[in-house]
Amino acid sequence: MHMKNFIPKFIVIYSFFVWGITEILSTVHILRVLSIRLLYMFTVGIFIYWLWTCNKKKCDNGIRKGNVKEYFLKLTKERQSLEIFLIMAVVFLAGTMFLLSATIVPNNWDSMTYHLARVANWIQNASVEYYPTNIPRQLYYSGFTEYFILHICLLFKNDQFVNLVQWFGYIISALMIYKIARKMDVRRMTSVFSALLFLMCPLAIAESVTTQVDLMAGMWVLIFAYFVLLIGESSHPLWQKENIILVAFCASSVGFAWLTKASVCFMMLPFLFWLFIRCLKKKEKWSSILKSTLMALGIILLLASPGFVRNYKSTGDIFAFEKMAGNLLVKTINPKLLLLNTCKNLTMEMAGKEETDSVWHATMSLAERIGVDIENPEISAYQGFAEGRGCTKSYHHDTAGARVLITVAGFSVLFGGIAFGVIHLKKKEMKTRVYSGYLLTTFFAAGIMFACIRWQPWGNRLLFPTLPMLCILTGYIVDSLSNNSIKIIIISIILLLMYPDAYESVEKQKSDYADFVWAGEDRFDLYFRNRIDNKDIYKAIIEEIHTMNVGEIGLLLDGDAYEYPLWVALKDKDTELHHVVLEDTGSTRTPDCIIAIHRDIGFEEYLTYGTQVYQCIWNYEDDSNFSILVPCEGT
Repeated sequence: MHMKNFIPKFIVIYSFFVWGITEILSTVHILRVLSIRLLYMFTVGIFIYWLWTCNKKKCDNGIRKGNVKEYFLKLTKERQSLEIFLIMAVVFLAGTMFLLSATIVPNNWDSMTYHLARVANWIQNASVEYYPTNIPRQLYYSGFTEYFILHICLLFKNDQFVNLVQWFGYIISALMIYKIARKMDVRRMTSVFSALLFLMCPLAIAESVTTQVDLMAGMWVLIFAYFVLLIGESSHPLWQKENIILVAFCASSVGFAWLTKASVCFMMLPFLFWLFIRCLKKKEKWSSILKSTLMALGIILLLASPGFVRNYKSTGDIFAFEKMAGNLLVKTINPKLLLLNTCKNLTMEMAGKEETDSVWHATMSLAERIGVDIENPEISAYQGFAEGRGCTKSYHHDTAGARVLITVAGFSVLFGGIAFGVIHLKKKEMKTRVYSGYLLTTFFAAGIMFACIRWQPWGNRLLFPTLPMLCILTGYIVDSLSNNSIKIIIISIILLLMYPDAYESVEKQKSDYADFVWAGEDRFDLYFRNRIDNKDIYKAIIEEIHTMNVGEIGLLLDGDAYEYPLWVALKDKDTELHHVVLEDTGSTRTPDCIIAIHRDIGFEEYLTYGTQVYQCIWNYEDDSNFSILVPCEGT
């Protein structure tokens, strides 16, 4: 592999490695600690040897010995103090978030319910094949990010570093923003500024210390967009070796985005349309376009096929639409409803300190003027917008917004975009026209997400991939200013506006989560930092189970129960945990006890599972929502 564009290409290749060995080992149920460690030792050895031989050949990787020192000396001589400051800010923020990510105990609700819970099931089963469960999200929601988490858990035999997967997406996303900006001839200083804008977004900061998947999903959109730009600006024919390789990497990015979070693929459609127009303008042969398309579809289908097979075996539908998030997309193409949905999503991203914020009032007023119910179910996955639900400023990983970034991007488009468009459209250079079209595509890609993702109180995460596009857009327009002094002033003002939210977001992650680790609080207790009221209940359940001599534990949970802490506390080499699905009447399992959560089973009530009758012997403080059942004698 040529060292040019090494990082995005390496990420794609490594992802193929993770995907490949996970799927292959899974088919024969040997997805275990020993097999993963051996494969990694072998692969890392080959990679180190390749780097060594590549260094001997003096590959042009742009980071040869002495280059970094020479680069900073050059900046100092040129008095590029702002650029030095921006780079130092990037390094400081990336390092700070690395420390927090490696420190904080995973605790977000989705992790406890299905992100980490399904990893625990996979490890016990030594396979990612579907298993009986009352939490469908563990099976049918895209799970590629959890493949990386699975490898970390197997390599280290703990969950100490699982948050670093999202931190990795955080850093690589910033790098791809920088690379896309540089590829569009944005000056180095402004490109670093664009990357820093992203790193300072409260939602990006908050997610980088969790096991959510949105940073990784956004990363794949950026890698895809980067390869599309390389293909679109190339003067070579599409079906030439260099472009064939780029098409393969581009298609792989689409496949991995689908496996990570399928909803982000909607953002890719405008880029594909732009690339198609570029091919027509370059007068590409239709045969080349067709062959490239077929090759790309083949790669995407290859990556998606294991999941399709599992879905079909489980539901008879390769997409498992009925099990997926049916509330994700709008249910209409009515322009009024789409406009209102866009405004609702923007309101949530731009949430102020009060529920009755001016932006919220403007959206409510718009709904009244155009005669549309603000809670219309076609554009509302949940009710509550009229009461201000989800419309208050937050630095939480589910609801953190991007008020300053969206405002800055809006002003950039409104005031800078007009002048920018007039100036650039008059230019006859093909390169400038290509970048102008690409920039417009980033704007439409973000707009599609705001219009098509149905509003819900925690929808900020779903809209997350729009934020990098806004950073690229803002950086490009700021860079188009001819007066360097004005440019520096504007960059400084924007960063000053971004700083308070960025600081508060970092401080929240530190004070709400990291400080408790540094203070020596029990790691198990910290799984419940987001739902503290669950801690005593679960500890009581676990304490009761430990008094019993059990080898197999059944989990009868509702669809949103905290499952992962039960695995941490109860799973060992002599104990197995399995889901109890009452609808599975043919089950032959007879667990030694059943933990029932939110199933309304009172003391001494009976439950039949398969051929065995169980009786409730314990409730948490007489609460029938938390029960332990054991087999009845003689059944």
